[in-house]
Amino acid sequence: WNLVEPIRAQGDDTTVNSLLKNFGNLTTTETVDLGSDTPEKRAQLLTDYGLSPERRTHPTQRRITFVVDGGPRYTAYFGEKHPIGDGIFALLETDGVADERRVFVVPDWQLSVFTQNTAYFRDKKLFGWNEKEIVGFRLGQSRKNRGAIEATRAEDGKTWTLK
Repeated sequence: WNLVEPIRAQGDDTTVNSLLKNFGNLTTTETVDLGSDTPEKRAQLLTDYGLSPERRTHPTQRRITFVVDGGPRYTAYFGEKHPIGDGIFALLETDGVADERRVFVVPDWQLSVFTQNTAYFRDKKLFGWNEKEIVGFRLGQSRKNRGAIEATRAEDGKTWTLK
């Protein structure tokens, strides 16, 4: 994964994969059917829910877009807080076509990703190796023993020898 805006940087795989898993498991607590409402009433409700077409194009609108390999492009828009409970109104769009006949209510806590800054998604690792690749290390100036600890992995890869 790569971060492309506002700066280019390597993304933190664990954080991004966790984000995708969170959105992949996003649940709804309620579905609001607007299919039988008049176009005027539907437009007013979408405005009230913070999901009007004008609001969806605003740069500050909370949204996430997923592109499925060989499949469609999905965008989920998140609007206003539900007046009762801890839900947020949401609307789905597939390949640029919004389904304005169904609005979902999703739990607010599942949208915590929108409160994170860009650095949250950046790879912050000092070293880029897997711990299973390490065959030895030296930890100098331990606070407790004022010396050094050396460790080497045994050939079986399962045990360590400490000095």
